[in-house]
Amino acid sequence: MTTQLHALYTLGYTGAKLNDIQAWLESNNAILVDTRYSPLSRVTTWQGDNLKKVIGSRYIHMRSLGNKNYKKQFGEGIMIVDMEKGASDLLNILKTQPVVLMCACEDYHTCHRTTTADEMAKRYGVKVVHLALSDLKPTPPSKSEQDKFPF
Repeated sequence: MTTQLHALYTLGYTGAKLNDIQAWLESNNAILVDTRYSPLSRVTTWQGDNLKKVIGSRYIHMRSLGNKNYKKQFGEGIMIVDMEKGASDLLNILKTQPVVLMCACEDYHTCHRTTTADEMAKRYGVKVVHLALSDLKPTPPSKSEQDKFPF
């Protein structure tokens, strides 16, 4: 019997609002996997400690999926820290719920999170969806909710 895997999403947080990401995660019962080599940011909102505090158990940092060449100190190209470990850990989560691979990059075409997503699709047939910031927007209230609060 084959276990059905949940979808794997990717997201660049630049320009996003943390509360929109959190709401999307909750409404989709998803886990946010931070794929940055180091979960640090000049912007406090995006520091790993803050993400863990705000998002709680829906946040995981996986250094194994980080790009150890993010500063291009080894020349050009993406170098995932430990794809074997990272893929295995992701697979275990995807058996139970959707995952969003997150880093700062706006363009998923040039981002290391796409390298990981493509590898998961190749190895396990995981459905990959690259989220745009517009996908995170909250759903407008229904007509009945608007009628309750017309002001």
